Amino acid sequence: MQIKPVKNMDFLEAAILCYRQFWERAWQGHPHPQSCHFDGGLGDLRMLAYCDYELGHPDATSQTAALLFANIIATNTDLCWGEDTSGAYYLFSAQAYPRFACRVSDFVMALSHSGLSQFDSFEVLSEKILLELLMAGFELSELTGLKAIVDACRADGCETYSEKMLDAIARLYDLKEADLDGFLSLLPH
Repeated sequence: MQIKPVKNMDFLEAAILCYRQFWERAWQGHPHPQSCHFDGGLGDLRMLAYCDYELGHPDATSQTAALLFANIIATNTDLCWGEDTSGAYYLFSAQAYPRFACRVSDFVMALSHSGLSQFDSFEVLSEKILLELLMAGFELSELTGLKAIVDACRADGCETYSEKMLDAIARLYDLKEADLDGFLSLLPH
């Protein structure tokens, strides 16, 4: 499968407009309306999370949410928008190394059908993608924008992918909590 750079970003503009209108309707007449800049930053991530656990989403599928989430990742990394011959959208690295590609709608769809808390779902997914980029060979210095978002979520007390992964490793290898205590103490709180 070949992924080519996207030339027309109308699909993203339509997704942002859909959420902007939905967000404005949701807070209309509210004494303390919440704003969202829809700029691919931390506010967008928090807005998606709030929609996930409180408001619902403006469409019945997760496709529009996936596009907004992908915009957060693209804005905060050097990943590019791409599409395959079927018209599916991806984020991918355009350079020869490191290589990375993900069809973000698949991540978001899997997330919506997982046992993850709806309160921290997009935050957990952000950290998962950050870790996958590091495993693919990216340097942390290339991912500072995304790391800042992950750090802000951790500071907010959100559940983390790292903690979930360590718990899964402990269960897989029948490790006791004490076996992981040293490593867990290294994670920022």
